[in-house]
Amino acid sequence: MSKLYIVVDREGGVHIYSSLEEALHNTPTGLVVIEVEGSARIIPARPAKTVSPIEGERHTKEEGGGVHLVFDQMYKGFAEVIARELPGVELHEIMGVGLKGPVKRGRITRWPAKDDYDVMKIVEDLARSGGKVYFFTGDKRLARQVEALGEENIKVIYMPTGEYPGKEALIKEMLKAVKEETR
Repeated sequence: MSKLYIVVDREGGVHIYSSLEEALHNTPTGLVVIEVEGSARIIPARPAKTVSPIEGERHTKEEGGGVHLVFDQMYKGFAEVIARELPGVELHEIMGVGLKGPVKRGRITRWPAKDDYDVMKIVEDLARSGGKVYFFTGDKRLARQVEALGEENIKVIYMPTGEYPGKEALIKEMLKAVKEETR
């Protein structure tokens, strides 16, 4: 029997994964249960700081300035790789539903978003904090909507995942785009 990883999040939601790495990556808080041939052991997930929406706003305003990279949902997990390559940059992942509020771990903040409006609001709030915001999306309609906000310090980078041979090639192009813009 193969291993199965079950995560119970703080809201009581149950998520099943086939690898421990995937389980820890996709659920910032919770307990991970490993089922091995009928027996189970509980492994605490990595500790994470949960930030209330009000604290999240205060956090961005206090940071002021700086560079923020925001990744739409389709780039889940990219922030961790890019964080290794770009020290000093704040990274933000849009996670969809499942989080009650922003969760910050190191330089990466994961944000809940129910729809495109929530994504636009996150990008706009970061831009208004005074920093430069690079928003990566593969959704053309969302890219146009964020551009229409008219904020000078938002750079929308449209990169549909289907135009790249794999995750690694896409990450290299993202790094290249940010490095070209920050020269």
